[in-house]
Amino acid sequence: MFCDQKTKKHRSKRLPLHSCDKKDFLSKLDEENENHKEFINKFENYSLSKIYYHHPCKLEFSYKTSVKKETPKSDWHDLRQHHQTAFEEISALINENIIKKGRCYFLTYLHRYYMEILNESEEGNSTKNKGSFTPHNLEIKIIKAFDKQIKFFIIQNKKLVAPKNLISIDDQSFEYLKDEDILHKAALLLRKSILQTEKKNCHNL
Repeated sequence: MFCDQKTKKHRSKRLPLHSCDKKDFLSKLDEENENHKEFINKFENYSLSKIYYHHPCKLEFSYKTSVKKETPKSDWHDLRQHHQTAFEEISALINENIIKKGRCYFLTYLHRYYMEILNESEEGNSTKNKGSFTPHNLEIKIIKAFDKQIKFFIIQNKKLVAPKNLISIDDQSFEYLKDEDILHKAALLLRKSILQTEKKNCHNL
């Protein structure tokens, strides 16, 4: 049934034929498995109630059909991977600059940085999916990862991510943070411009 040969030798010895009930054998096959489909079609019109096989052939068949084919990644899986990469970079920034160095960042900047990382990848370049990821979505992810190490302030309707031990932010510090945020935005624009230039140069090679 597996090799389509009545007689077969293994290490110069003739292999004995074993038998099994056709219905029992077919009932164990998976119709969704391509290799199994082949056997189901093969024995669909087989008139005998018994089918015969060599034991090594059966073992080989079992091994081949047990190896699952690699499932192709969907767009959703790709996007999920890119979101994970983006959050890893945001997490590194939070660890290094907010938790260790005690700096503060506007949530809008962290979100903008997050989205720029997604934009850098063609696979993650789905406008619909990316557009649905809001600053609030990022806030939830940050809270889950750093709840005991950071806190949020809302000043003049702007949300700030700050180290846990910071008690308050005065007006002068807030104005400084706004100026710093402008520099952060400029740095992101410069980063984007450099990456676009590099891509153009690569295409022109």
